[in-house]
Amino acid sequence: MNILKDKTALIAIAAIAALLLMGYANLQQASANKQLSTQVEKLSTQLEQLNGKSVELQEQVDDLAQQLTAKPRQLVASR
Repeated sequence: MNILKDKTALIAIAAIAALLLMGYANLQQASANKQLSTQVEKLSTQLEQLNGKSVELQEQVDDLAQQLTAKPRQLVASR
């Protein structure tokens, strides 16, 4: 009977150890998810900033294109 109690105790200890390991793994995964979430937020902010810069640069290119097409007309008109 004593051996049966020992086996039961070992099974209970093993089950508790397995639950603790699963809990630890879940905590590790949650920490990794939090880090990834923070990185995604940072990258999203950078992407928004780059998109804004892209719009500004496109406006500048459009302005320069208009100026370049207007210059020959001005030169021809002034002659």
